[in-house]
Amino acid sequence: MRPGAETGKKVVHVAISRQQIVQRLRRAGLNAAADDAEATLPEQVSAEVVDQFCTSHSLSVASLMDRMGGSP
Repeated sequence: MRPGAETGKKVVHVAISRQQIVQRLRRAGLNAAADDAEATLPEQVSAEVVDQFCTSHSLSVASLMDRMGGSP
């Protein structure tokens, strides 16, 4: 493909519900972070906002997976 050529692919930004985040945090045993998420995050949260929230709580996807006993 030529540099600068369009690929025709669309990027879809998916919002995550606040409740999904709260449930995952509680499942990981992070009740204080879950309480904060419930109190501060909007109903629908973009991936960027989730990333910022996790960073402000010294969390990452990898650390959450580890706490929940899963693998990425």
